[in-house]
Amino acid sequence: MGYQFTLTLNRKINDEESAVLQEAGCAGAAISTVPYPTGVDPNLFVTQFDFDDTVSPTLEAAITQALEAVNVVPHLSVATFSAPAQPTGMPPDEDDEWSDLDELPAGNDLSLTTGATERSEE
Repeated sequence: MGYQFTLTLNRKINDEESAVLQEAGCAGAAISTVPYPTGVDPNLFVTQFDFDDTVSPTLEAAITQALEAVNVVPHLSVATFSAPAQPTGMPPDEDDEWSDLDELPAGNDLSLTTGATERSEE
């Protein structure tokens, strides 16, 4: 499993445009035709790319490559972007102001302390 994200394009693409996009950096993405995300017009369908990038070194690199590929096709743009929470493999950064929202990587068993210390009776 790699970096996962979805790009929904502003329109439905044809086979030629699909080939151009795959060659430009969208190879391996699952391509589907879906109703336009707003649902205002039930007859408007667009193309959606679901990525599971196992090659890029970072999520940013994966997204950048996909966005640059979309820019290769004239009059094509990204209508929506979505991505689930991504694993980082790094422990939480306790120095940032959002550290209470950082997830621990799987396999780490860190106990929370309340600040109280136990005394042993001698």
